Amino acid sequence: MDESSALSLGLLLIAETPADADWLRQHIADWPSSRPLLEHVADTQSACARLAANDVDVVILVLHDASPTDLEVRLKPVARLRKANAGITVLVLTDFEPDEHAAARILQSANDYLVKHQLSPWSLTRSIRVAGKYHGLQRQLLDVLGASPDGMIVVDEDGRVLYVNQAGARMFGRVPSDLQGELFGYPVAGADRTELDIGTEHTAEMRVVDVEWSGDRAHRSRCAT
Repeated sequence: MDESSALSLGLLLIAETPADADWLRQHIADWPSSRPLLEHVADTQSACARLAANDVDVVILVLHDASPTDLEVRLKPVARLRKANAGITVLVLTDFEPDEHAAARILQSANDYLVKHQLSPWSLTRSIRVAGKYHGLQRQLLDVLGASPDGMIVVDEDGRVLYVNQAGARMFGRVPSDLQGELFGYPVAGADRTELDIGTEHTAEMRVVDVEWSGDRAHRSRCAT
C-alpha cells in the first residue's frame, strides 16, 4: 500500500477489554506514515452498527480462548458481519496458536489470523497494511460491478442475496438495499444459463458461475435482458 492509502486506513477493533486496544495502539505506534484511525468496540453488534458509516478498512477481532464454545460464540457473528458487509477485511488476533480445527474455523469467518506472541510491531504493521490493500482491491471490484450495465447478483448456498448491483435491482423494480439478505426466488445452483420471467414486460437471460464471496461458496448471476 502506498503512503497516501495509509493516511485514510480505518481500523475497527472488536475486543472485550480496553487493554487489547492499548496493546494494539502501542504496536502500531511506529507506523511508517500517519497512523491509521483506530476505534474500539466491545462486541460484534456494536461493530455492525459502526460499519454503517462505510469508513472502516480492516476489522480486527481479539480471541483469548481456544475452546470450541468460545470460537463458536465469537466467530459466528463475525461471519455474519463479513457476509453483510461486502468487501470488508477481517483479521483475528489470538493469544494462542490455533490447532488445525481452530485455524479452519477461524478462516471460515475471517480473512486471516495473527498470533500475538509471534508478532513484532513491524510484522503487525505489515499484516494490517496488506489487509488494507486487499480491502481497497475489493472495493474497486465492487465499484466495477456496481457500474456494470448488466445485472450482477451474488446468491449464497441458501438462496439469499449477498450482493446485487443497481442494474440487477432495477430489473426487479427494487433498490439494492431492499434485495440484500432476501431470498432470490430463482434457481441458480447448477445452472449455467436460465431464462427469468420477472413478471414485468420483459424476460432476462441469467448466466451463473460459482464464486467465493466473503469466504463462502456462492453463485454469481449475470443477468441481461
